[in-house]
Amino acid sequence: MKRNLDQVMTDLDGKEFADKATLKMVCFGAVSNPIQGDDALPMDKKMKQYALLQKINAGGVSDLSAEDIALIKERAAKLYPILIFGRTADLLESEPDLKSVKDSA
Repeated sequence: MKRNLDQVMTDLDGKEFADKATLKMVCFGAVSNPIQGDDALPMDKKMKQYALLQKINAGGVSDLSAEDIALIKERAAKLYPILIFGRTADLLESEPDLKSVKDSA
């Protein structure tokens, strides 16, 4: 599923967050920041997480699998306040307008 990681995060009223955060920034933080249990992950899961981190870091339009999106949402739910988690989930679950975005995937 193609997702535009350069989308600007907004609050429930559509106003940009004060820090001008993008979906890329939030997803990168969700995947890169440690959460409880990460130390026990098997190496293959850590390598998949690292590959996802590289994909996120590229920014732009990225082709994320349902598994990628589920992992980002799972981790974001544990790391972020409900507003940031909820808006992240909304953006990851919705089809972006890709007409005006250069495809980098």
